[in-house]
Amino acid sequence: MYDNQFQMIRKRATWSNFYKYGKITNPDWLKSIIIDHEYYFPTSSELNDPAECKTTIFDHSKEEMESFLIAQYLNDYPNTSELEIEKIKYCIRNSDLKTILNKEWWKTLNEHTGKTYGLFCLSKRPDNLALWAHYADDHRGYCLEFANLGNLNVYEVSYGNKLPFSLDPCINQQTKNVEFLYTKAPEWEYEQEARILDKPGVMKFPPNFLKSIILGKNISETHMNMIIDWCKVREVKLQVKKAKFNDSLLRMEYLTIE
Repeated sequence: MYDNQFQMIRKRATWSNFYKYGKITNPDWLKSIIIDHEYYFPTSSELNDPAECKTTIFDHSKEEMESFLIAQYLNDYPNTSELEIEKIKYCIRNSDLKTILNKEWWKTLNEHTGKTYGLFCLSKRPDNLALWAHYADDHRGYCLEFANLGNLNVYEVSYGNKLPFSLDPCINQQTKNVEFLYTKAPEWEYEQEARILDKPGVMKFPPNFLKSIILGKNISETHMNMIIDWCKVREVKLQVKKAKFNDSLLRMEYLTIE
């Protein structure tokens, strides 16, 4: 009855493969991925979206906030009577919510989430030209191809003009209040993103999670040979591909390097 319309239901990403674009600004990072299976989970404050993983109530109406607060209350106290709910609604309607839930409180909450969670961001396609240009150093970088991620908590990112908000500063994967960590503005929809949420820092994946590495069409010969050498000594075989742009079909193609 009082479902919270702003707590979007997270959708588990069931894609067969996932892709992560990257630059070769620090070769040692890429080497640790290929050889040691170590991956860096940055905090949201290290990412390029200034609104990343931040939540707010200030673009929502009082009616929307009322619906949210009641839903939160019923989540904690499911046996609340209709009479008690009406009393709560009366108190909410006669309160200055935007003063009670003041900007400093929200600032503190967003600072908390900005340093508490590590995000491993993935994409749905290996042929997204915008991502090759932006995240892979104008095709001079690489794209990692992952498989076998079904046992991890990989969720699709939702896109909308109004971001879900939360009043709970103790957010974790098990609560229902994490949807804003998987929500971005419509301007980012072209990324077709999914993400894994964990603690920030370096995490290890099983070697078979990484299926292949696609080298950008403009990668330097030095970087290409360096990556091939790393793949030769990897304990689990890693397929190496080279991206090529088909001028006739206007799309990316991939050639396997033996």
